[in-house]
Amino acid sequence: MIDWYLENDDTEPVIQARVHARSEHRGEPLDLPETAVLFFQSQGVPYLQAHHPVITLTEMLPRFLFPTPVYAVKGEEGVCFLDGGRGAPQGADTVETLFALGVKKFILVGYCGCFAGEVGLCDAVAPPRILVEEGTSHHYHPRIRWAAPSPELHRQAVAFLSPRLRVWEQPTVTTDAVYRQTVRKEALWRQQGCVGVDMEASAVLSVSQYLGAEAVALLLVSDKHPTAEDPTPWSWGVRRRVEARDRFFQAAIDFAFAQGR
Repeated sequence: MIDWYLENDDTEPVIQARVHARSEHRGEPLDLPETAVLFFQSQGVPYLQAHHPVITLTEMLPRFLFPTPVYAVKGEEGVCFLDGGRGAPQGADTVETLFALGVKKFILVGYCGCFAGEVGLCDAVAPPRILVEEGTSHHYHPRIRWAAPSPELHRQAVAFLSPRLRVWEQPTVTTDAVYRQTVRKEALWRQQGCVGVDMEASAVLSVSQYLGAEAVALLLVSDKHPTAEDPTPWSWGVRRRVEARDRFFQAAIDFAFAQGR
């Protein structure tokens, strides 16, 4: 078991999100709504912009890795929206930065690759726990194996989305190594109950828990991976189902609006 967390370390981080965010921001101090939607794929923000009256809260979220704009929707200013980045380190960076600027509740909206036969393309997955196979979480928690969402926020998300989408409450896994998702490794993940894999969710949940914030992960099955039972080659299935993808985005956005009111 990886153990990079120093339990008796009472020294301060060399780089601190609250200091970095305030020092790098230009103009008036930036204070954000308490609820944030983090899109961990490239289509979420464009969908929001195309279907809602968007206002820009800042052109530059002052996170450490690649600043990004932050948006809100007119009439629903209790929620902010942004591209969360790619991979566990940038997911953690985004959560730490947003928390320093006033966010207390994180709704992750992302994709996952699926390796479980019963779960279909463009089904939604709301994992009740996520296997940690990324390194970031191990700097925030000693001997962490599973990351979990905030129980009540997770319950509310499943209840809200289930009438609109096919939602699976099954574990998933987060990995740092997209090119090492071997067939054998995915079989081992299935044995632990996991149905899909992404690259950010466990870190977003574990860092949120460390900070004392709420968080939930909502994932869309974007592709199915080949298995011994179904050797169909891998492909981006979500590209063929844009309407289903957009229903997922809208359901997640509506859930966020309900949280922000």
